[in-house]
Amino acid sequence: MRSIKRFLLWGTVVFVGLLLSGSRPATPVQPSTQMGNFIGEYSFSITSMTHEFQEDSLGSTFLDDVEIDWAGAGTIDLAVPQDLQSTAALRSERVTIFQDADATMTGSGHNCSWEDALTARGKFGNSWTFFNRSAATWDTSVIWNKITSYVIKKQTSSGDIKGCEQFGPKLANAQKIKAVEAVTRTIDLFRFTITSFSDFQISGKCTLPNWEGTFPTAHGNAQHINKGCDWQVFRKESQEWKNPLLRGK
Repeated sequence: MRSIKRFLLWGTVVFVGLLLSGSRPATPVQPSTQMGNFIGEYSFSITSMTHEFQEDSLGSTFLDDVEIDWAGAGTIDLAVPQDLQSTAALRSERVTIFQDADATMTGSGHNCSWEDALTARGKFGNSWTFFNRSAATWDTSVIWNKITSYVIKKQTSSGDIKGCEQFGPKLANAQKIKAVEAVTRTIDLFRFTITSFSDFQISGKCTLPNWEGTFPTAHGNAQHINKGCDWQVFRKESQEWKNPLLRGK
């Protein structure tokens, strides 16, 4: 019964996250970037924290805290021609996911507490978009591919509620699909902004406009945090791209 309630809570979080998706705003016009073909990398570190609390008329309670962290990186490929629309492609989007959860249930003088944690690896599918050469910002939709591997790091439980000893192991095994993979699917859009460019290099920041923020869930709240997202590309034929030691000089 508790596992069903936990899964319903995750379904609510995912549903609310999807509701946050909106239309893309107009792209602002900024000074033109350099023309040419560029290649480089982007990386991101983001976190989701969910807090849920329930209490029924008989005084039974259920408290659930979950944190999921994503550390990802991939290749970004820019083509900036003179007369045609520019394109930006994201490739090899690999991500490591860390999940940690703890829950407590009380009722009729009994209680049960459990913890579970896992580390997973996965990837997003390749994606690309058109953008105006004079724009300093563009959006790229991303689609979650799958978890390629995961390892359970923790699966413990203790208490005197019937079946409590099985809560940790059962829920830890279910986290791959019911929590980690489902919530990762709510990551749907990256916004790349140019902050600097030269003849051989372009760099900037990135955000997740449909995903970041704090919002209510059925029995609590969820917070999505962008800890850092940066990108940098170099002209394909430049010595800086061929030799990373030259970058920044």
